[in-house]
Amino acid sequence: MLDIAHLLEQAERLAEATDGIDRPRPTDLRRAVSAAYYAVFHAGLIAAADAFSGKADRESAAYGLVYRSVDHAKMKALCQEIIKQKPSTKFQKYRPTEGWDPFLVGYSEAFITLKEQRMLADYDPGYRIAPAEVEVYISTARSAVDRLDSANGASKRVFLMLLLFPPR
Repeated sequence: MLDIAHLLEQAERLAEATDGIDRPRPTDLRRAVSAAYYAVFHAGLIAAADAFSGKADRESAAYGLVYRSVDHAKMKALCQEIIKQKPSTKFQKYRPTEGWDPFLVGYSEAFITLKEQRMLADYDPGYRIAPAEVEVYISTARSAVDRLDSANGASKRVFLMLLLFPPR
């Protein structure tokens, strides 16, 4: 299983200058953005699989099935619903009465931002980013992971349920 802390450490290492070079290489900066995004994405997958299958079951095929059932587009769509003031009809009835936990809103906002940046970093040949911007994205990722961990239990359960079982 991927270690979220290791992904964030990898992003930080990639964003540093190396071996006599005064600034990080552009490719390393791009990979750092990608690693920061993947830390946030996999934190969501781990939370969902742990909630459904259980932490003790992490080595099982069933856990892997739950973990792999969520794709990037599905998570992005749910995060977009979480940050909306008025969710779409199919999500409305699942929204907690008191609204979404602010920590989940923060996680969702960070996920969307980092996913957009990851797509640019991985697929846009003209993408350029400054080391200071990469540091902001790494900090955003670290904060997003902490927010997901700190989210209210009931609101978080609904979020993870919708992630695994999106309404039709």
